[in-house]
Amino acid sequence: MDLLQREDENISYTLENPFTAGERVEMVRLGAIGLHDRLFIIPVDNIPSNHAWPRHVLSYVPRVDVVYSNNEVVQLLFKEYGLPVKSTPILPGVNGSLVRRLLAENDNWRNLVPQTVADFIEKINGVERIKLLWRIQARLPGERLGT
Repeated sequence: MDLLQREDENISYTLENPFTAGERVEMVRLGAIGLHDRLFIIPVDNIPSNHAWPRHVLSYVPRVDVVYSNNEVVQLLFKEYGLPVKSTPILPGVNGSLVRRLLAENDNWRNLVPQTVADFIEKINGVERIKLLWRIQARLPGERLGT
């Protein structure tokens, strides 16, 4: 069984994390076509201690033999914890920050995500949410800025 663990799941409605944990899980599930029978998607709240992060994550998930991450700090922490770490494939030049910026600026973003994910973002009014968060520059968890 493969595991996809998501961090910062206690943070939403910010520029960096505009979607809720449940919405993110649903988008990953929609984008992981053909992997449903092998994949666990588990949201994990962030904690302030990087050193304690591997133990915290492992308390939320089934037993794992390998950790997948492209985050160099996460890779280091899990290696120090004694688990092998592998990187996941990435599309060069494409990341969540770029997609969110393109969404906010009414630019072409749909070709950077699977069709099912683009449809879901529109269904939950994610485009309007990101435009609002971009306009008010909501950066901190719980920050409720108005105009």
